[in-house]
Amino acid sequence: MLREQVTSDTATGGGGQYDVINIGMQEAPIWGGQAGWIEPLEFGAGYDIDDMLPAIRNGLSADGKLYAAPFYGESSMVMYRKDLTDAAGVTVADNDSWDNIKAAAAAIHDPDNGVYGVCLRGKPGWGGDNMAFITTVVNSFGGGAWFDAEMKPTLDSDEWKAAINFYVDLLGTYGPPGSEGNSFNEILALYNEGKCGMWIDATIAASFLEVDGVAYAQSPNAGNPVGANWLWAWAMAVPAGTENADQAKASSNGRPPRTISRLWPTIRSSAGGAACPPARARPPMPILSFRPSRASPLPNWPRSKAPPPPGGRPI
Repeated sequence: MLREQVTSDTATGGGGQYDVINIGMQEAPIWGGQAGWIEPLEFGAGYDIDDMLPAIRNGLSADGKLYAAPFYGESSMVMYRKDLTDAAGVTVADNDSWDNIKAAAAAIHDPDNGVYGVCLRGKPGWGGDNMAFITTVVNSFGGGAWFDAEMKPTLDSDEWKAAINFYVDLLGTYGPPGSEGNSFNEILALYNEGKCGMWIDATIAASFLEVDGVAYAQSPNAGNPVGANWLWAWAMAVPAGTENADQAKASSNGRPPRTISRLWPTIRSSAGGAACPPARARPPMPILSFRPSRASPLPNWPRSKAPPPPGGRPI
């Protein structure tokens, strides 16, 4: 309901209800660059805009203008139990093939001892449920967007069929019982209980993993070089119709990133590393690494190259 109200209020140019709105990477370039519903953001020297992840900044911009200030950003990746893969004599590589992911899941699958080869979102739905993940799998199989250039559905294409059949077989054969009811939170609980050998999901999950022996790899693919990782950000924007545009712009950026950097040790000690927003180009403090005593280093993505969105169009 709130998103509907924000969209309606912003689209009509009324600016009556909201001076600052929370939108995502999908809306920002369309509402700003194409529709003119939101104001471009220009911050002073105190705000280090170059400290944003380039992929996040570009995804929230149009024609070189930033239309929303991010407070959160994520991609997706493979999180796997390296102790289990080592014991089984298998490896998981960056941008691995789906066939190798399936073989690794089979090798570490041990349901008699409560360990399942792979945990994936199975709960029907968009956003935090299975269709966000499935769309990236289809993309990695070369399926591209849901619609072609003439807006005809592509769901009956060979690529879509191959991706869906692979997903159903992988999760049905090596996933935990009841996967049709599992989304992010359910799988996180299973992983921390030691029941998941492998999980492909949002990068933010690394902040919450509590088991030993976790390693990370970039998302797999099936021959399509763009891979199966998504890109998303939540951000603050200013409706073009608001009477308080200057004050809203000043508040939408929160504190300048450099200023926030000095606060992270306090945030870390009081709320934990999971409280720190992951939309920066550089980690604010070395202490914010994801559990270095328990986990392997995160995959080293090029910061100048954005992971593709679910439709396969580079950001």
